[in-house]
Amino acid sequence: MKKTRTICIAVLIFAMAGSVGYLALARAAWMPDYKRMADGADLIVIATPIDRQELKVPTIIPGLQRGNKPIPAIDVLTTFSPVVILRGKLPKGKETFVLHHLRHINPAEDHAKNAASLIDFVPRDGSQYLMFLRKRDDARCEAVDGHVDPAMCIEKLRLTMPRTDSVLGTDALTVFICAMHPQIKKRNKGKCPICAMDLTLVTPDK
Repeated sequence: MKKTRTICIAVLIFAMAGSVGYLALARAAWMPDYKRMADGADLIVIATPIDRQELKVPTIIPGLQRGNKPIPAIDVLTTFSPVVILRGKLPKGKETFVLHHLRHINPAEDHAKNAASLIDFVPRDGSQYLMFLRKRDDARCEAVDGHVDPAMCIEKLRLTMPRTDSVLGTDALTVFICAMHPQIKKRNKGKCPICAMDLTLVTPDK
């Protein structure tokens, strides 16, 4: 009986140690909370991406490692045009703002366990995002959460293709579609990959 109790205690200790070891691999995730995000934001805005530039200097995701090695990433500067500014102001004389964020070099990292919740954008695709941002000294913005989990405080909205020329400009609102396959949409002239028909230019009604 005594031997059995000793074995049970040993198994329990081993299980607890394993749990502690497992938890050590985890990280404290920054969970979205609108009030907390709003409290920390200098700029709350609904905006659409209009330009994107990747920086050539390699970087790493701050504070995270995989296999005791830093996780490499790529610095990205994405320019946004505001649709609605809910709080804060853009720099004087500016109609756009630049978001500094990171993207994974290896797309598999997007789905890795305990991976950073990074985000990326396609310029001029009509997508709109609700963004909780803080301003930096270099006049750029970053997500309230910084560079580790920006996807937690930048949310893609269902509404797309705003119709106001002053927001995106006529160029950004044009799209080419296939008359036979309207699900095929492109930013530039071309042919439908399904039926090879020329795509037709469509612009939103004024």
